[in-house]
Amino acid sequence: MKLYDRLMKGDLAFGIGSGLEIVLPNGLKVYSEIVQGILAIVLPHLEEGSRIWLIRWSESGEPSTLLVEKSRVIDIPGIPNIKSLIHITRLIDERESAFLKKLSSHGIMVKLILIDLGADLLEISKEEWIKRTTDLEMRRLLEKAKALDIPYAVTSLEDFGECLRRVLTYRRAV
Repeated sequence: MKLYDRLMKGDLAFGIGSGLEIVLPNGLKVYSEIVQGILAIVLPHLEEGSRIWLIRWSESGEPSTLLVEKSRVIDIPGIPNIKSLIHITRLIDERESAFLKKLSSHGIMVKLILIDLGADLLEISKEEWIKRTTDLEMRRLLEKAKALDIPYAVTSLEDFGECLRRVLTYRRAV
């Protein structure tokens, strides 16, 4: 029970990376779905007193940070002093990869959740070129993740919530 209490009251840091600012052909906004998914999962943690850090990667290379507490949201410059980061991305920007390596080398335990939009696109259309494109995208994601040498999970947008729950459950054990 004490371990559960510690996990619920600890700070949680989420990075929101590159490649998520798109709208799927069915009108689904990927970035909005990710943020809503994070907030839905961490609500019990907020109620227990955790602070939630949302670190958004920007194209300029400078991340912006929001601190979410039970009763307020604060915009904070720079990266907070955190022990671990769950970074959700499609790894489009090369500078983002360098940023993640830098965080990892500074002792921050980084875990990646790679968003594969292939399954979501295949639900919309089963055309052959979409299948080939999704296969290429999956290979690209896996190659980039392996090059980073950071623990990762790959998930579809539909299964994002369950994947995030699993990563949160095991965030202390590497």
